[in-house]
Amino acid sequence: MLIISIIAMILLLVGAFNWGFIGFFNYNFIAALFGGTVTGDYLIIERIVYALVGLAGIWGIKFLFMCFKKCCKSKEGEGNNSCCSKDDKHDS
Repeated sequence: MLIISIIAMILLLVGAFNWGFIGFFNYNFIAALFGGTVTGDYLIIERIVYALVGLAGIWGIKFLFMCFKKCCKSKEGEGNNSCCSKDDKHDS
């Protein structure tokens, strides 16, 4: 389950960064990576929304590291290796 959580977070962040690039720079990083059209005609409101999604992805980076710090470290002797299971206690 930890591997799936990490992959999902990475995909979420890549998607958010791509939308951020579209919103701020009108540049589609994923399309450039795979040989597609890198610029498009987006309305300003669309670019604002995409930029906000990109900022949310940047904000989400802290949750990835918080999850590793608080939940993903296995405790000695317990072998608990699951990321953020419902039994874990979190500080707010």
